[in-house]
Amino acid sequence: MDKIYISSIKEIENQFEYFISFLDEASKEYILNHKSHQTRLQILLDRLLALKYLNTTIFKYNEYNKPYIDNLYFNISHSNDYVVLIVSDDEVGIDIETNRNINEKLIDYVLNEEEKKTLKDNNDFIKIWTKKESIVKCLGTGINTKLKYINTIDNDKLIKTNDTNLFLKTINYDNYYISFCKKGIIDDYNLEYISADDLIFSRDL
Repeated sequence: MDKIYISSIKEIENQFEYFISFLDEASKEYILNHKSHQTRLQILLDRLLALKYLNTTIFKYNEYNKPYIDNLYFNISHSNDYVVLIVSDDEVGIDIETNRNINEKLIDYVLNEEEKKTLKDNNDFIKIWTKKESIVKCLGTGINTKLKYINTIDNDKLIKTNDTNLFLKTINYDNYYISFCKKGIIDDYNLEYISADDLIFSRDL
């Protein structure tokens, strides 16, 4: 089963100093080096989720800057208030996005001509965008794979790219789209909201 943990920065925004105290010095420094308070909260929350469900905040990174841990498959995504972590039994990527104003330049960058014909509103674009982002994150290639060359029209549950079969799932959560992609069949998944109380750690860590 794929396990998805989602939480809001609102859970920790009034207790920033308390929650950052649970982290190692390298993580603290990385968070505090960001000027945006929202970004600090997002990274703090993703590190807290990693500490709780991956038992570490120390990641390795592949040549395309995808974080990984030996013998464990996971991925993390942020959007506005939410941070989402997926833990899987195979290579996996996840993306979360909410509705926003979309300009033509971004549409041209993300969508191919066939996909553009299916658009009815911004929500359609956001849904496709999360699918493509989850695909390149699963592949571990990130922005080095051009999104418009990935076609989500023919079958949005089985994507064939680079001679690899990828399985895809998209869900709606509180006006956000969450897409996750993995190299194994998606038999089942569990989505769990994580509250501030869930993020309380023992001081023995």
